[in-house]
Amino acid sequence: MHTKEDRLNRDKMRILLATEAAGGGVGRHILDLADGLSKKGHEVHVIYSPLRMDKKFAQRKEELNNVNFSKLPVKHEMSLADIKMVIQLRAYIKENGPFDIVHGHSSKAGALMRLSALGLNTVSFYTPHAFSTMNPNLNWVKRKLYSLIEQLLALISDGIILVSEDEYGHANSLGLNEKKLHIVHNGIAPIKFQSRITIRKELGISGNEVVIGFVGRLVPQKAPDLLLKAFKLVEQEFDNIRLIYIGDGPLKSDLEEMLTDNILKGKVYFLGEADGQELISAFDIFALPSLYEGMPYVLLEALSAGLPIIATRVGGVRELVEDGVNGYLALYDKVNFADKIKKVIMDTSMKQMFSFNSREKSEIYTLERMTRETINVYMNNTELKKVIYTD
Repeated sequence: MHTKEDRLNRDKMRILLATEAAGGGVGRHILDLADGLSKKGHEVHVIYSPLRMDKKFAQRKEELNNVNFSKLPVKHEMSLADIKMVIQLRAYIKENGPFDIVHGHSSKAGALMRLSALGLNTVSFYTPHAFSTMNPNLNWVKRKLYSLIEQLLALISDGIILVSEDEYGHANSLGLNEKKLHIVHNGIAPIKFQSRITIRKELGISGNEVVIGFVGRLVPQKAPDLLLKAFKLVEQEFDNIRLIYIGDGPLKSDLEEMLTDNILKGKVYFLGEADGQELISAFDIFALPSLYEGMPYVLLEALSAGLPIIATRVGGVRELVEDGVNGYLALYDKVNFADKIKKVIMDTSMKQMFSFNSREKSEIYTLERMTRETINVYMNNTELKKVIYTD
């Protein structure tokens, strides 16, 4: 057990991160942040739920020997079982603490962590990774309920870290205390991409074919069905195009049912939970037709790969994609989305310009910057609690 005096005499922090969504962008963020914080000398613990853990999270956590991992079977849906989860989280904080920082990621873990930390003399943070209230399809009753929950939980938060300007604006619109709001954009480590020729050969795709790629969960938020509808329109004018989906989810069977003829079936690839970083070099255009987003990691990877991007005008996407500079921002409409794809296919010089600008923009969004800025936010808030550190 570490005493309060031990904390005051140290120049490094003890940090507890938690997530229910152990996969996708949130899972990626947790692991990247935990690794980055640990490499800067801070002691890091991660509590995750195995119920929605994807293969990539499971594999990578085994590689992070510098991080303390513990699992807690938190369900995505709200239920009475959450009371037990709060009790167990609180017990973990007491038994393994004291922690200087506890930080819940995404709405479920964000709520449970803040409730668990009440009265335990620790600084409590929350990162929503896209508020549930940003979903345009949310009905009025749920929107009001979720807004109220966010407002109440913000009262017991020491800080709320937003991953984009858009998310910051949304937090303001919910009436959250502006003094508690901080922006730290997502960032990634340098990526060594695979050979385009090799990957295409493995996939059976020739060099002159145009590949439109999607990486993400096949869920309503990501709207993979809109992309397929747009692809059908583009395919009517361009015979040499292919569509690749990397990711899995409940909409996969619906997408497969939308492929009504054999010719179209031969042009659409479902690669499941493959490694997007390994396969993205096969793409010519990256597509993301989401309903709402925080700051998607898949777009950071697309920037790093130098890909033109077609994406809907939502959330942090608007910071990563400059319309007409490194891609196009499309409406949530199959015809408009298809038109943007056609523009890139038809104009080779524009495609090359988009590619150059994407690589250039990627240099801003680094893991080193994200880690450093997160530490600065942590330390500024611990100073307010009169726990003094030097970096």
